[in-house]
Amino acid sequence: MDETLKQQLILAREHYEKHEYDQALPALEAIVATSDRFADVHNMLGVIRYDRCDFAEARAHFAAAVECNPTYTEALINLAVTLNELGQFAESRAVRERLAERGVSTSPATPADIEPFARGKLANLHADLADAYGALGLLSHAAGEYRRALELCPTFADLHTRLGHVLRDAGLLDAAAQAYLQGIVVNPHYVPARVGLGVVQFSKGDRDAAERSWNEALTIAPNDRLASMYLRMSKGKRMTPSVQLRAVQPADAQTIAPDPAKEPQ
Repeated sequence: MDETLKQQLILAREHYEKHEYDQALPALEAIVATSDRFADVHNMLGVIRYDRCDFAEARAHFAAAVECNPTYTEALINLAVTLNELGQFAESRAVRERLAERGVSTSPATPADIEPFARGKLANLHADLADAYGALGLLSHAAGEYRRALELCPTFADLHTRLGHVLRDAGLLDAAAQAYLQGIVVNPHYVPARVGLGVVQFSKGDRDAAERSWNEALTIAPNDRLASMYLRMSKGKRMTPSVQLRAVQPADAQTIAPDPAKEPQ
């Protein structure tokens, strides 16, 4: 490999590993235009195309990766998944059988066994559906979709926080607090989770705890406007728990039950 091509590949891989696909794509395509013999380059291009729902192009690149390296397990698995996505079930089954002969399973036993890029994509689809349900006031359905997203990606602090918002709007303050706390556990620097927790604490009448949460948020992000606003209102006693963020009527709150299996009491 000449030095120019080597530097291109290093740069492309750095962008790819950071999920900076917009920057990785042109670099990878430039490499392929120069030399078509790198299996990992085709696999990376396939992942990027799959992420953009360009399944036909993804299939072509995964197939090219396998042609370059017939024992490339990751590319074979990706090819099987993409063929299934395209509805080419017989071809997908043939690839899976090829993997099975080598002792490689393509049937994930748990969500954690799904390829990371596909798992994140599925989680985002659940979250988008949750947002749609929430916009229509179907809070129970929204909470259910956020929980499904979290089964796939339990370390996404934003998903825990968005679940907390839905539970809070439904009047389930204890369950909302647990969701926010879990968001803080997985990412202590995620400010929206601390702000949301403070709102719930204030709504429950615990002004001191709320102010601690908002001050912690401001320690992380001194310019956070929501935390600053809530803290000023709390200290000025211009906000009362009885009117705090009641997005639904009490009757609506009964449509969502806390999930004891996923939210500690």
